[in-house]
Amino acid sequence: MADIFEVAAPRLYRPEKPVLDVKYRSYIRSLKCCVPNCRRGYIEAAHTGPHGIGQKSSDRSCIPLCAWHHRTGPNSLHQLGPVKFQEHHKVSISVQVEALNIFYRENLEGK
Repeated sequence: MADIFEVAAPRLYRPEKPVLDVKYRSYIRSLKCCVPNCRRGYIEAAHTGPHGIGQKSSDRSCIPLCAWHHRTGPNSLHQLGPVKFQEHHKVSISVQVEALNIFYRENLEGK
């Protein structure tokens, strides 16, 4: 039993570092806002993944959102939180993240 605690304990106190990828964030900012029918400019790479106090989520969890839908509008991701944001805008964050990662990996990564 002691062996289990010795192996498990370090994982509890050393969370994995998030992926930081400047090129991926640049790719995300080159897209249009993922909210349907949004035509606003100034796209931001909105982090959507899990994060803790003082820890940013992985860049690979970003979705493209205009500033209004990301942080400043009354129905923004920051105002509503991810669950209500998805319901209100009819957007699936996990589907967006997966599709963006697949496209990037297959077409742009390493170029």
